[in-house]
Amino acid sequence: MKKPSERIVQMTRFLLASPGRFVTVRELSDELDVSEKTIKRELSAMEKWLSGYALTLNRKPGAGLMLEGEPAAFDSVQDALESFKAPTSYSRDERSYFIISELLLSSEPIKIFAFASRFKVTEGMLSHDLDLIEGWLEAFHIKLMRKPGYGIYVEGTEKDYRAALIHLLHESVDEYELIRLVRDPMNESGQVIGQIHHHIRSRLLNLVEDNTIIIIEKYLTELEEKTGMKLTDSAFIGLAVHLALAIERIRIGQHIKIPPSVLSELRLHPDFNAAQMLVQSLEEALGLTIPEDEIGYITMHLKGAQTRIQIEEAVSDVAYENVSFELVRLARQILKKAESKTGFELKSNSKLFYAFISHLGPALERLKLGLDIRNPLLSQIKEQYAITYEIARECANVIEEYLEKPVPEAEIGYIALHIAAMSEYAGVKYRQRSIRVLIVCASGMGTSSLLQTRIRKEFPSLQIVDVISAAEVSELDEQVDLVITTVDLTSKRQVVRVSPLLGETDMKKVRTALEQLEPLPELQPALSEEIAYLPDTLEKQKNLIQGIQDLMNNLVIEDQVHSRTITELIFKVAKQFTAQEDDASTLIRELHDRERLGKTILSTEGIFLLHCRSTVIHRLTLGIIRFKEPMTYGTEDDANLYAAIILLAPKQSERTYLEAASEVSKSLIDRPGFAIRLSVARQDALTKEIQGILKDLYLRKMEQYTMEVEQI
Repeated sequence: MKKPSERIVQMTRFLLASPGRFVTVRELSDELDVSEKTIKRELSAMEKWLSGYALTLNRKPGAGLMLEGEPAAFDSVQDALESFKAPTSYSRDERSYFIISELLLSSEPIKIFAFASRFKVTEGMLSHDLDLIEGWLEAFHIKLMRKPGYGIYVEGTEKDYRAALIHLLHESVDEYELIRLVRDPMNESGQVIGQIHHHIRSRLLNLVEDNTIIIIEKYLTELEEKTGMKLTDSAFIGLAVHLALAIERIRIGQHIKIPPSVLSELRLHPDFNAAQMLVQSLEEALGLTIPEDEIGYITMHLKGAQTRIQIEEAVSDVAYENVSFELVRLARQILKKAESKTGFELKSNSKLFYAFISHLGPALERLKLGLDIRNPLLSQIKEQYAITYEIARECANVIEEYLEKPVPEAEIGYIALHIAAMSEYAGVKYRQRSIRVLIVCASGMGTSSLLQTRIRKEFPSLQIVDVISAAEVSELDEQVDLVITTVDLTSKRQVVRVSPLLGETDMKKVRTALEQLEPLPELQPALSEEIAYLPDTLEKQKNLIQGIQDLMNNLVIEDQVHSRTITELIFKVAKQFTAQEDDASTLIRELHDRERLGKTILSTEGIFLLHCRSTVIHRLTLGIIRFKEPMTYGTEDDANLYAAIILLAPKQSERTYLEAASEVSKSLIDRPGFAIRLSVARQDALTKEIQGILKDLYLRKMEQYTMEVEQI
C-alpha cells in the first residue's frame, strides 16, 4: 500500500491518541501548526488510506473527526505508522522535557549521541539545550554533569529529584486535569477516562501504575473521613501526586532521607499519626514497606496542606481558638504594611481577615519545610492586579524577615488576592452607608443563587436586600441603590446586566456602577423585620423540610447519556421528568423560554445548569446528567460540557421551599471541587455529598427558626 503523506501520518497519530472522542479541525490545525483549510484538503486522501485498513474516518459536522473500526484495525494502522519511521520534529521545550525526565530517572550516564539520534538534531544544538536544562535543574539544587566519553547525568538528593519531577508534571498538566484523574480515575462503567488519562499518564513519565492512583485516592478520602481533615482539592492533588511518585521510587529502591532531628520533631506533630494511618493502609494494599522517613515527608505535606474552612465561623472568637497568637501577629504586620500603601483599613472585615490567616498558616509551613508552592493564576493576577501585586511583593518582606527565607512569586500572588479582596471591601465601606443591592434572575432560583454567592465573595461590603425573580422587581426596587440582574428588565434604579457566574468583564461593570453611584437619600427604608408569628415560622420550617425531602426523593443521577446539543438535552429531560406527552411539550417550551434569557455554563468545570419553574412539575427535582461524550457548546466549540445539572420546581413555589435547590446551586461556586465532582464522582459518593449539603442547610435553618420562636 502506498505510503501516505507525512501530514496524514501526523493527523492519524493525533486521532489515535484521542480514542472515543471527536477531534475538531481546529485542534488538528493547532497541533500541526497549519491552517484548517490544509487539514480539510488532506481528509479525502486520509479516508482512502484508512479504508485499506478497515478504519472509517467519521466526519461529523459541528463535532469533528473520529476514527472508528474494530480493535484489530486500530492495531494494524498503529503498526503501519511505526513501520514508516517518519522523523518526528520536536520543539526545544519538548526536547528539554524528555531530556530532563530521562536524566532524573536514569541510574546511569546517557551519551549525548543517544539524544541527538532520538531527536534528529545535531550535537551542537543539543549542547545549547543542555545549557538551558542546566539552569532549570539548578533551581532544584541538582547539578548537570557532562563528561566527554562518559556521558551526561545528574547529581542531587532524592528529595530534589522528586521536587523536580513533580514540578515537571505541573508545568505540563493543569490542575483541572489532575483533579479529574485523581478524584475519579475510573468512571462508573469502570473504564479509564480516555483522553485525560492518556494525556496525564504520558506526563507522569509512565511511572505510575493504573491501580496505584485508584488506591491512593481511596485511602486519602478515608483519611479525610477518619480524621475530619478537609483538604482543598489543590492540597489533595498535591499529596496524591507526591504519594504516587514516592511509591514508584520506593519500588525501585530510591528512598528519601530526613535529618534525625527533623524526624524527631515531626513525630510529635498530630499529623504524624494521620500519616502513619495512611501509610499502614497503603502498605497493606500495595504490598510494600514504606520507611519512616517517608512517613515524615508525608507529615510535612499534611502540615503544609490548606484545608477547607467554614469562613462563617470567623464572626465569633471560636474561629481563633486553634490559631496561634504569633500567626495573627504576623498577619497584622503584613496588612499594616499594605494599609500604608493602599490607605485603607484592611482588617475591618473579620471573615476576610480570618480567610487570610487560614491561608497564611499552611503557606508558612510549606516555606519552612521547603515544599513547593504553585499558583496557576499567577500570570492573571499580575495582569489584573498589577498594582496590588507590587504591594504584596513589599509585604512579603515581612515573611522573609520572619522565616529568613525568600518568598516565591506564587505566594506573593496569593497575598495579592487577599489584599485585593480586603481593599475592595474597605473602598466601599467608607461611603455614607452600605449600598443596597437587589439581585434578579428569571425565576429567582438556580442562577440567582450562583450570582448571590459570587457577589458576596467579590463585593463583601454590598448589602444584598433580596434575591428575587424578574416579575417581583417593581415591589422592591425603590428600597435599593442598584439592581444586578441576569436578564433584561426595566427598573426605577440603575441596572447592571451580568452573567450568573460574574466573570471579570461583569465585575468591571459592577465596579464602574459603584464608582459612579452615590447612595440615594430618598430611598424608602427597607421593610422592618416583622415580629415573629409562630404559625408563620412553622410554615417556613415545613416548606423547607418539604423542599429538602422532595429534592432528595427526586434526585436522579444518570451516566453515559448521549446528547449532542442543548436542544436535544432539553427534549430528553422533558420526556424523563414528565409522564404525559402534553406535559413534556409544555416543559420543553418552558425550558427553552428560560434558556433564551441566558445560558448558565461553568466552562472551566464543563457543567451546564438547566433550570426553570414549571406549570407541569409538582415536586422539587434535581437531576445530574453525565454525558458519554463531551457536548460542545458555542460556535467555535469553546466549551466542552461533561455534565448537566437539572433543577425543576413547581411554578408557584414558596421561597423557603426552593432553598434546597438554591443551596445546591450556591455549592457550585463556594464548595471547593463540588462542580468537578458532579461530573466524575461515583454516584454513591455524590449522593452522600448532596445529602451533606442539605443536612448543613437544615441544621442552619432550624437554628434560625428556633431563635425566631424563642423571641415570640
